[in-house]
Amino acid sequence: MVWYFVLHKSADEEYFRVRFVNTTIIEAGKTRTLTGEMDRIPRPPQTVSVDELSKPRPQAQERIVISCVMFDDGSFSSLNEFTKEDCESLKPIQNSKTK
Repeated sequence: MVWYFVLHKSADEEYFRVRFVNTTIIEAGKTRTLTGEMDRIPRPPQTVSVDELSKPRPQAQERIVISCVMFDDGSFSSLNEFTKEDCESLKPIQNSKTK
């Protein structure tokens, strides 16, 4: 499975996203808790003026986006706009399982 942790500054502006690949097997009808670790939070360069500091900022929004799920038979289910590349990146994992 490929999934992303995404942080939005506002509804229209993404601050950053971190990609995770998880190879946990989830059996049919079962659930799993997936975890991902970040060494550091990505920070794009920015300039802040004194005027901007006095304005209220909207609260950042966190979300998890599941991009692609690989099934035991090697088939894929793509779930959003990033999926083609994400699904392709899982193929070597499937190939290593069949060897």
